[in-house]
Amino acid sequence: DFDFETLSDLHPLFEDSVYSIFAYEEFTEVYNNNRISDEVYMRHEQFREFPGARAMITKLSAFPELNRRYLEIFDFEGNILDTASPELMRIRRQTGILRARINKTMQSLLGDNRFEKFLQDKFVTQRDDRYVLPVKESSVSFVDGIVQSHSGSKATVFVEPMAVVPMNNELQLIKQQEKQEIHRIFSDYTSRIKAVKKEILLNQQVLSQLDFRFACGRLCRTM
Repeated sequence: DFDFETLSDLHPLFEDSVYSIFAYEEFTEVYNNNRISDEVYMRHEQFREFPGARAMITKLSAFPELNRRYLEIFDFEGNILDTASPELMRIRRQTGILRARINKTMQSLLGDNRFEKFLQDKFVTQRDDRYVLPVKESSVSFVDGIVQSHSGSKATVFVEPMAVVPMNNELQLIKQQEKQEIHRIFSDYTSRIKAVKKEILLNQQVLSQLDFRFACGRLCRTM
C-alpha cells in the first residue's frame, strides 16, 4: 500500500498568468507529488503478478534532481537554507560578520558609563531591522543618533547611534542582495519544474488512478 494523502492537483501551478514564479507552498506540492512517484516506481518489480497496475506504474517518471534541489533550498519548516546556493551562503556569512560588528559596537555603548544615564533600559533591540537603543524621551537631545521610533507610551525613544549608522546601511544593502539571490533561486527552480511539466502532470494522472485503485482494494479487504 502507499500513502497518497499529500497528492495534489498541480494543473493550476502551470497557468503562467497566475504563478510566474513558485513560492514555498507550490514547490512543496510538486515535491510531494514527485516523492510519491519515486516511492511507487521504486517498487514496480513487486507488481509482476498485476500487469495492469505494473503497466501504469512504469509510466511514472522519476525526478531525483528536482527532489534533491528542494531539500537543498528548504528545511522542514519552509525556511530557506544556506545550501540553496553558494552566493546565498556567502551573503549570509557576510551578514553574520556585520551583525557581530554592530552588536560589539552597541554593547560597548551600553557599557559606557557616560552613556548609561540616558538609557531607559540596558539592551539592544531593532526597529525596521536597524539596531537601536532605548533612550529616555527627556535625554534624546544628548544622544548622537537618529530617532527610528517611539514606544507606545512615548516614554522611550529608539535611537540609532551614529556609530552604527554606516553598518546598518551596509546591512540593508546586503539584505537586498539576499532577496535578489532568493528570487533568482526560486526563478531557476521554477523553470526547472516547468521544463518537465508534461511528465509531472502525467505522473499526477497515474498516481490519482492508483490512489483510486488502492482505495478500492482497502474497501474490498474491509468488506
